[in-house]
Amino acid sequence: MRIDRLIVRRAAAAMLVLVAATLGCSRSTPPGQGNVTVTDITLGRSVASDDTIVPDARTDSFWLNDTFYVSVATDGAAPSATLLARWTYQDGNVAAEVSKTITPSGPTNTALQAPSPESMWKPGDYKVEVFLDGASVGTRELSTHG
Repeated sequence: MRIDRLIVRRAAAAMLVLVAATLGCSRSTPPGQGNVTVTDITLGRSVASDDTIVPDARTDSFWLNDTFYVSVATDGAAPSATLLARWTYQDGNVAAEVSKTITPSGPTNTALQAPSPESMWKPGDYKVEVFLDGASVGTRELSTHG
């Protein structure tokens, strides 16, 4: 009897170690995200053909008739990932939201254009928050002037 109990205890201990090791090695990256990370977020008035902000158009201060862009630099690979930019006014109300599905396979830039500012923007302070597959990955402050 004593030998049977010892065998059962050792088997249970071995299973516990195996389960703990398996959990310790599990992915920490959310499903669907692969290993994609955001490496930079840039605001501006104009984008280049590679979806980066044109250097002399980089700004965090916009006129109401400007075109508003946010360029998101990512690195890594995934079969599919979704970038979302959410612009909120200083009172917390959402002014605009734009998303784009990407299929990155290395360093990639993605430009997201806010809807026409004439119809929904007013002078003041804003924040643009960028999400990757639903997780917030960064914010930038900006202001608009009439």
